[in-house]
Amino acid sequence: MKTNRSLYLAACQLALHIRSRLFGTLIGADAYGHYYYVSKRKDAAGRQERWVLYTGAPDPSGIPATWFGWLHHTCDAPLPSPVTSGYLWCKPHEPNRTGSQAASLPDGAELTRIGLGLSGSQPANPRVWQPSETHEG
Repeated sequence: MKTNRSLYLAACQLALHIRSRLFGTLIGADAYGHYYYVSKRKDAAGRQERWVLYTGAPDPSGIPATWFGWLHHTCDAPLPSPVTSGYLWCKPHEPNRTGSQAASLPDGAELTRIGLGLSGSQPANPRVWQPSETHEG
């Protein structure tokens, strides 16, 4: 059974799909299956609203650089896809892993690991502070 939150998110996604079909114009899609829309009317500032329909879970970090500038009104048209290909420093997108089991945590982050319920959350040689100990420095 779905929780109230997941039902709410599903209803919001459905409403956004309906709004996109009625009041938006499809501009294009990226390699990850996200669809980019622009409103048919201009707002009070004279600009058209732009938005994205995500495929799967909404993850704003998954918007490619080719579409990011267009989405935020930095450029008038999305950049062509080959702009980011061919460079050694370009890597394929990986989803934001913050708060998940795959999160990157520094060594010694036991409390964070315990909070996330990650395996290996106990340090190799735990040392518990005792009130009788004093700080020597």
